[in-house]
Amino acid sequence: MCGIYGAIRLKGTFTEEHWYQFKDLTDIISYRGPDGSGYYIINTQSGLENDISNFTVFYGHRRLSIIELSSQGAQPMLKGNLVITFNGEIFNYLELRAELKTKGCQFETNTDTEVILKLYETFGEKGFAKMNGMWAFSIYDKINNTVVLSRDRFSKKPLFYYQDAESFYFSSEIKQLLPLVKEKVPNKSVLTTYLLQGVIDMNSDTFFQGIKRIEAKTNLTINLNTRMVQQYQYWDFEHFSTSSNTEEEFRFLLEDSVRLRMRSDVPVGCMLSGGLDSSSISVIAHKLNPEIETFSVVSDHKKMSEEPFIDIVVNHMKIRNYKLNFDANHVIRHFDTVLKHQDEPFFNLSVLAGYSILKRIKEN
Repeated sequence: MCGIYGAIRLKGTFTEEHWYQFKDLTDIISYRGPDGSGYYIINTQSGLENDISNFTVFYGHRRLSIIELSSQGAQPMLKGNLVITFNGEIFNYLELRAELKTKGCQFETNTDTEVILKLYETFGEKGFAKMNGMWAFSIYDKINNTVVLSRDRFSKKPLFYYQDAESFYFSSEIKQLLPLVKEKVPNKSVLTTYLLQGVIDMNSDTFFQGIKRIEAKTNLTINLNTRMVQQYQYWDFEHFSTSSNTEEEFRFLLEDSVRLRMRSDVPVGCMLSGGLDSSSISVIAHKLNPEIETFSVVSDHKKMSEEPFIDIVVNHMKIRNYKLNFDANHVIRHFDTVLKHQDEPFFNLSVLAGYSILKRIKEN
């Protein structure tokens, strides 16, 4: 998990005051990227970089190092005429890297970030459909003077934006955009749907009017010459018919998915809840790497706890497992921290209700 932030001036230029504001808005999500930070600015009209008193594009990044732990993986990353700020991971980056090399691409780093840039350079925005992963990123293309934003197929990584008459802003979390909104008006339709059904991220709307999210499998482009903003899907589901080998095909896809997600330059672990999905993933991961560790959160309420199912998997497969006991006191003790990291503020309504109930239970 990393954190990104960006500001694009559509009319006029940003000033030194904006620079410090944008830097702060990048850093308020430092918990998403505690391993480093980076900032990039350019005046797209003159081509001048690093002048904090006169610029039109700002890219900010908070880094959590997973692949390529050295400074080569720092962001925003500049390669040739492209700049990127990226949150996520491209699981098939090694396969894409090999394909791109056959087309003459040369790489300076071992990062999946540079693979995205080479993919864009070679295939354009349609190349994002080749990626297997989770992502939210923005690329500034100096040659075409365009900004491209992209979100992964299943909206695993958040990407919000806000636009006014003069500027376009994007971010990993809504709290980064709120200081820029002139009037904070709740979106009653989204709030009602959430309170009745618990559903969010179903379309481009958020809990705040004017703040939008880029939807899954979607690119958004800004042509800085014409000031045109467009969105379109780069990928969609395909219809397919089942065959007699469906079970084998499913097993292959599941095992291959786990294998790809275990690529990392830091230790990888699994959350094991005792359910069918986490148990299957943990077993496959253990077969690929017998040293892998699993982690479980178990409840003190035995009727609600899935600990017996966790124990079955752990004991049968001889998997390393660490358990964290969870009760009402844990929620109360860390409640302020939980609220601080909530991206959608109105989500706190349900948390507050649960908190008050837990508190009353504890007092009685």
